[in-house]
Amino acid sequence: MNKRFEVFAVLMLSLLMTATAMAQDNPESEIPLDQGFWIGAGAAIVRFDSNLTLFDESSGIGGIIDLEGSLGLDEEKAIPFVMGGYGFSDKHSLDFSYFRFNRDSTLIAIDEDFGPIEIDGDAILSDETSFSYLNYGYTFYRDPRAVVKFRAGLYYIDLDFQFNATGNITIDGLPVVGGTYNEGISQAAPLPMLGLDIRFAITPKWSVGTSIGAVGGSFDEITATIFDATITGRYAM
Repeated sequence: MNKRFEVFAVLMLSLLMTATAMAQDNPESEIPLDQGFWIGAGAAIVRFDSNLTLFDESSGIGGIIDLEGSLGLDEEKAIPFVMGGYGFSDKHSLDFSYFRFNRDSTLIAIDEDFGPIEIDGDAILSDETSFSYLNYGYTFYRDPRAVVKFRAGLYYIDLDFQFNATGNITIDGLPVVGGTYNEGISQAAPLPMLGLDIRFAITPKWSVGTSIGAVGGSFDEITATIFDATITGRYAM
């Protein structure tokens, strides 16, 4: 198991044990978690498995690039984010979040075949992507100081990939004049998301929690599978 996720699991277990002890010590001190408006911030550990399809319209030939495995983009990233939400009742709530990250990779002296494109030279890939989501939450467990909720919604991914290569480059077997190839892709992709949220009250205003979620699907030229694990702090307004 990845060490960051081992640390995350330990923190999540510690939060659960602390909240359980607080609830047992103060059985009457119920705090209305996730009711009304709240704002928060936190950090997420995000794992990526993304592919990019290259397609040459003149020949009808296409190829798929594994952005992490073939081009060396980070498979895992720790990202700060902001969030907010509104609880309609003990059971139902909406929450949203936004974060942004940068990934880049430089490959020296590669000799790779990406469908219609063959590259014998150097390549640079940059990824500047922003994420936002809107989730519906259903609370299926509640005690005086803790809630556990199922969440489902849309993960809106705004992708900005830039791929630049130099060297001996051919497309459909024909050499590229000048020996340079540049491809830029900007794509917005709404994808479905499912997850679980566990939250513990520290005071009537402040709470801490952890979430896990999975996003997967395809939209136009982008196929992505994303797993995230977050630790957050929230303030009830």
